[in-house]
Amino acid sequence: MQCNRHLALLLVLITALIQACSSKPIIDKPAVVDAGSGKDAAAGAPAAKVDPIAQAEFRKALAAMDQGREEEAIRMFEALAEKYPQMSGSQTNLGLLYLKRNDLDRAEAALQKAVSINDRNAVALTHLGIVYRKRGRFQDAAEAYEKALSSQPDYAIAHLNLGILYDIYLRKWDESLKHYEKYQSLQSSQDELVHKWIVDLENRIKSAKR
Repeated sequence: MQCNRHLALLLVLITALIQACSSKPIIDKPAVVDAGSGKDAAAGAPAAKVDPIAQAEFRKALAAMDQGREEEAIRMFEALAEKYPQMSGSQTNLGLLYLKRNDLDRAEAALQKAVSINDRNAVALTHLGIVYRKRGRFQDAAEAYEKALSSQPDYAIAHLNLGILYDIYLRKWDESLKHYEKYQSLQSSQDELVHKWIVDLENRIKSAKR
């Protein structure tokens, strides 16, 4: 029952779906990682200069991704990654596409490459944490989320995933509560599901201290 309450929410790309206990924690609606717009760089890190031809090719790949033409998007991002190896956005979006397919080997490889190019890429780090969580590598997942938040402290999805990880898998409830509350503070309106998690977690913490 507790698992059902905490693992109900799954965001994959554009559609928000309510899932059952076997569902996976939040996957960010990919902040469609762009080239040369600053989205490919973490907060405070300068965006790399990207030539106009690369930008145009990248936007075509993003359009294919947005429109659900996944095979085409994968081919285009793979070509971009080979042609412009300095762009971490190509590898990040490949990782997101592979993760959506639950192809964890390819997702992990792509996201690790993205992080090796830009170690402050909060989107790549967060989704790498999701891959690790799916593989039962909970401490590695926590470290990936923490690195994402070190780079981008207000990245809500990293806070939410870290809260879930600490709550369900690592049972660090005080830490979990902090991240749930931070996630909630970053929303334009209260997330009712997460509010229920917070109330439930506060009750469990009180009970454990009795």
